[in-house]
Order: sequence, then C-alpha cells, then structure tokens
Amino acid sequence: MDKRCGLGRPYIREAKLREHAAVCTEAAIAQFRSIASIGSAAEIRRFEQLLEEEIAEKLNEYVDANKNRDPFRNLELYAIPMVVACGSYVVRVFTDLVCFEPLTPEFDWEYGDVCRGASEMWTHVYVVIFTVLGMITVATGHGAWERIQDILGLLFGTTRNGNGTAGDVVPGGNSASATAKHNKNKLD
Repeated sequence: MDKRCGLGRPYIREAKLREHAAVCTEAAIAQFRSIASIGSAAEIRRFEQLLEEEIAEKLNEYVDANKNRDPFRNLELYAIPMVVACGSYVVRVFTDLVCFEPLTPEFDWEYGDVCRGASEMWTHVYVVIFTVLGMITVATGHGAWERIQDILGLLFGTTRNGNGTAGDVVPGGNSASATAKHNKNKLD
C-alpha cells in the first residue's frame, strides 16, 4: 500500500485506492494463512481477526491521507471564480452586441466610449481568472484531470471503474478471486 498511496505519493481516486487495498488485504490474509500453522484453530482465527482489524484501521488512515491530497477537496475555491469569469464573458459579449464605435478617438464620455471601456474591463476580468485557474489546475497535477473526468461522468451518466477507464471488463467473470488476480497482475 505504501508504494501506491503512502507518504509522498500523489492523490488517487478512492475507488482505485479501495481496489488496491482489497488486493493487498487478500494477499496479506493468504500469506498469514500459509504461515499460521502452529497453535489451536481458535487462536489462529483470533490472530487473523486482529490482522483484519489492523488492516481496516490502516486503510482508514490511507483513505484520510489520500483525501488530504485531493486537489479539488475545496471545489468552491474554483467554482466561484469560474462563475465570475463566465458571467463577465457573457456580459462582455452582450456589451459588444449593444455598443457601437465611438464617434471621436479620444475618451469624452460618449456612449460608445463607455461601452468600449466596459467591454475591455470585462475581457480583462475573465482572462485573468481563466489564466489563474488554468495555472492552478496545471500545478495540481494528474489528480485534477481525473477529478474533472469523474465530475463529467456524474453529470453525463457515465461511470469509470477503479483503474481510470470506462467500461473495462475484468477477465474471468465477476468473482472476487478473478478480480483480485486480475488486479494483482495489473499492479505488479
């Protein structure tokens, strides 16, 4: 798990994290069962339950740490400027439709001068906001693109499986062991 989502690793979607955790859990339990041969069956089962509890606790820690790496955990910080930028774009287009060229080249408070100044101001507003948001999105890395794909998938009704592609079919049917084997091969 540390190789995939430990300290210093980038954000991954929670479905992908849980898929990887299921593979790791199955492998850990299988390894425990292969080496746990000394003692009563009740004691072996008790220690296996302790192992499962420790794994569940560790998974919760990984999920919490991964949520802190989410580049869009504060989506409102992006949504509010986007609304302002889109609004200023719409107002600028409307202003350009109802304005006409000023009669004189200098600014003398004619209707055309005020309209052109307002149009240029709205242009500056949305260009600055889109530029800053674009730089923030690039700086957040691949997690931002995956999150945008997830949001668009929710809006348009398409879903993605844990590895980031739409509509993948796991070979070997839908059984848990076939899924775990397929995922383990992909992860190695």
